[in-house]
Amino acid sequence: MKGKYIVEGQAKNLLQEDWDYLIILDACRYDFFKKYYKKYIKKGQLKKAISPAKNTQDWLTLIFQDFYEDIVYISSNPFVNSIGPRREVEFNAKKHFKYIEDVWDWDWDENLGTVPPEKVLEAFYKVKSKYSDKRFILHFMQPHAPYISKNYVAYIPNRVKIRRKIKIKKLTKQLSKLRPYAAKLIRLVASIFGDIFVWKIQNFFGIHSQIELIYQKEGKKGIRKAYKENLEIVLKSMSSLLDNLNGYILPSEISSM
Repeated sequence: MKGKYIVEGQAKNLLQEDWDYLIILDACRYDFFKKYYKKYIKKGQLKKAISPAKNTQDWLTLIFQDFYEDIVYISSNPFVNSIGPRREVEFNAKKHFKYIEDVWDWDWDENLGTVPPEKVLEAFYKVKSKYSDKRFILHFMQPHAPYISKNYVAYIPNRVKIRRKIKIKKLTKQLSKLRPYAAKLIRLVASIFGDIFVWKIQNFFGIHSQIELIYQKEGKKGIRKAYKENLEIVLKSMSSLLDNLNGYILPSEISSM
């Protein structure tokens, strides 16, 4: 059903459930979560739920259809921000939440290409007392790539070097205009000319994603290991968080799996 999770065969509205804290793990696979969560989360009951959406943009639009005076959103994801809708997504978070803490803005790690989970915790503790009568959503970017464990952080492409190479090719201005549509553009080019053509272009600029680099060195086994370690990083932060919270806590996931 539109905008509702299916839990044990029943359609449920996430916002009508009884919770004080909703914890979002971006791109979290249920099978991996089930396998590793007990090491970090000692209490609670695990239930598999079918999400109404496969990506963050659709999930936001389907779940949050009204204004929620009682919800504060701690966001490490730029799609949820207090500035306004991005060109990639039409969702305007300002029209839906009482307050948004833009962790993605002031605690984004340029070298990692993401927000480390401890920064989400710091942001939450900073505003917790000010909004003590509200419900909180804590949106962690992990286990979504890039994978930031010590074994795989070295595979994260150096964005400064990449920008420098592109600047030398005098394409910075043109590419910056296409950036919001980069993913769609890459898919379109691949569908017309094939993946090999896309890889040749990437090789020309020396641009490779972290996942590609891991796959080249360690294959699928390495990618699974990197994902698992990224998940454990955020689960460790969750464990620390749960030790300092009173109330009903609902972990959730945004994933296509």
